[in-house]
Amino acid sequence: RAPALDWEAWAGRPVPPWPSPRAAGQAWAGPDGVALRPTEALAEAADLAFRLHWAVVDALVLGEPFPEARFHPDRVVERRRALEWVLSPGVAWDGVDLGV
Repeated sequence: RAPALDWEAWAGRPVPPWPSPRAAGQAWAGPDGVALRPTEALAEAADLAFRLHWAVVDALVLGEPFPEARFHPDRVVERRRALEWVLSPGVAWDGVDLGV
């Protein structure tokens, strides 16, 4: 549902909510204009999220500054979790391994 996978497109803004099929009282066929992204694009985004997560952990351990205004540590971790979850069929959200 995100228009782009780049970090700047969603910096500081929440992802728009999905429409509620239950509130509408109808079966949900999915939103119009939604297309699945290629696995390669998701894998590249997951790799970048992994690297940023590593940089967050490294900065915290070494006590070095991290550009939180651009890459908030919590957002980095949750973006990574979401991408890893999408790329891991059959794994529960809480079962995603984020070991760095």
